[in-house]
Parts: sequence; C-alpha cells; structure tokens
Amino acid sequence: MDLHRNAAPRGLGFLGLVAFVLIEHSMGDAALIPLRIFKSRTIAIAISGSFVLGAGMFGGMLLIPQYLQVVHAATPTQSGFMMLPMVLGLMLASVLSGQLMSRTGRLKVFPIIGITLMVVALSLFSTVTADTPLWLVMVFMFLLGLGLGNSLQPLTLAVPAAVSPREIGMATSSATFFRKIGGTLGVAVFLSVLFDRLPGNIASAIQSATRDPAFLAALKDPQLLANPANAAFAKAVQSRDLSTVGNVMDNTSLLNQLAPVFSHPFKVGFSDSMDTVFLMGAAVCLVGLVVLWFLPNLELSNQSASARLAQERADGGQDASANPTRARRGITDDLSDMAAMEAAGHTLWELTDPDKEDIVEPTAGQGPGPRRAS
Repeated sequence: MDLHRNAAPRGLGFLGLVAFVLIEHSMGDAALIPLRIFKSRTIAIAISGSFVLGAGMFGGMLLIPQYLQVVHAATPTQSGFMMLPMVLGLMLASVLSGQLMSRTGRLKVFPIIGITLMVVALSLFSTVTADTPLWLVMVFMFLLGLGLGNSLQPLTLAVPAAVSPREIGMATSSATFFRKIGGTLGVAVFLSVLFDRLPGNIASAIQSATRDPAFLAALKDPQLLANPANAAFAKAVQSRDLSTVGNVMDNTSLLNQLAPVFSHPFKVGFSDSMDTVFLMGAAVCLVGLVVLWFLPNLELSNQSASARLAQERADGGQDASANPTRARRGITDDLSDMAAMEAAGHTLWELTDPDKEDIVEPTAGQGPGPRRAS
C-alpha cells in the first residue's frame, strides 16, 4: 500500500520534469534556462558538478548541527556557534583561492582540491562516535569548510567565463538553480536514510547496553529512579517496550532529562545512523570529483563583463567597416529607409545606435540610406 501511495508523487514529479524540459525546448532562447547552454562542455560539467556538490554539501552539513544537539547536548544556538570552525575554513579558502585565481587566471585546480577535501572530511565524519571529543569534530568541520571554500567560488566563476557577456546572468543563475536542486535532493535522500535507520540502531544500542553490568545496575539505582524520566525509561527497558525510542526521536530534548548512562545508547544509535549518511555524502562528492576532473582548463578574463561587451561591439564594427558588402540588411534596415524622411533625415539605425561611428554608406542605386550623424 505504501508503495502505491509513494508512486503517485514520484510519477507526478517525473511528468513535471518532462513537461519542464519540453516547454524549455519549445521556448528556445526565450526559455528560463535555454537548453543550448548545455552544448558547452564547460557549462555542462560545471552545472553537473554544482548539482552533485550541492547534494553532498547540504546533505552532509545539515547532519552536523543535529549531531551536536543530540550527542553533545547543545541548543540550536550553541550548535550554530560550534560550527564556526567550518565557517572559518570556508572564509579562508574562499579568500585564498580567489586571490590565487586572480593572479594566475586559472581555476580548474581549486574545485578539484576543494571537493577532494570534502570527500576526506565527510569520510572522517563517518568515523565519529558518541564518545568523539568535540575538538576533533571541529577539526573535521574546519577541513570541510576548506573544501567548500575551494569549490563554491571557482564553480561560480567557471560558468560566466565560458559564456558571452550577454548570457552571464542566465548562465550563473542556472548553475545556482541546479546547485539548489541538488541540495534539496541531497537533504531529502540523506535525512530519509538517517531517520529510516535511526529506530533500529537505537534499539540495537539499548539491547547492547543491557549486557553492560553498569547499565543494569543503573536500572535499579534508587537515586536515578527518583527522576520520573529515568524511571519511565527503566520501566520501558525492563518490559522490553521500546516505544520510548519514538518519543525521544520526536523530542530530542528528552535526552537532557535522562541520566548520562541512559541517554548514551540513544547517542550511540544516532551516531551509527549518521555515519552511514556521511559515507553516502562522501560517495556523492567522489562522483562530483570525477565529473569536475573533465572541466576544461579555463583562464579568467582580466576584463569586466561590460568591457568584454564593448570589445565585442568594437570588433563587430571593425568587421562591418572592412567589408561593406556584409553590412546589416534586413527588415530593420528597410524600415529605417522608409522612416528616414519622417525622422528628419536620420534612419532608425542611427537613432537606436547613435554612438556607432563606422556606418556603412549606401552604394549607388540603393536609394536613401544611412547617413553619418552630424
């Protein structure tokens, strides 16, 4: 029954994706994401890498504050402050990679280094247990931040460097869009895996704890049982009623009400579940590393987008002056000739492009043509 219920939204999602692609294809250059941009190897690889990077990045990052709150009993605010090492690593890597890219003009090496660091960091996070010291977790966070800083900025710059100045906005927004889509998919899949494995792992950890003499002694300790939360947990364990697991999953603040000896199996179960998800994140980032390995060796331009656009216009004007027979002729030019007298002798070509100096003079027999503005 669950399979049929889940098949409906999946089918609708697939149909929506197909409809989106067909509509974008039919719209051509007027589409939100013109499909022709994927003909560029650089854009296709950069967007694919951004998609995979978003899945691994967001899917992995969201687990860290969960781990800090469940295992290290941090509040949401405290867990945010505890993640400052990752932010520091991200800032340092972004600044350093940006400076090196501006000096060398090359950017392929930085996402390769960055996503490699992410694979290493997520693999190290998969070794974290309920007893791992916080300082070591923060070292892993810093390493993950270094990877993010070396990956995000270069991939953002790779797309504009491969397109015309007129298409920078469209291409950059497309790369960001696919990174967000990858992040959304990664969060959905990774958290689904986490909460699917969590009840079984917690139950296994509690069963393992019942073979520990210290845990069994705590179940009969009058001082610990004076706490209603400890008493309820001890009664549930002795009666083999593990429904309390679901209560703790719904409200992790209940862990703070339990004695450390009773809350430890919950932390072990959560850490074991989290390790699997971090390994999945490392595997996804490894796929991204393979994709980005084929990124062309781009060199950043030392001109701004407006300067590049002006250069293209200047080059186009020189080509037209060097070859008058290739002057622009079409409906616009015919309308310009027809409207010349109504525009006091100036054509629409001159009126819409007043700063164009190299205007091709009409040849004999063409009738009224474009004239140089006085």
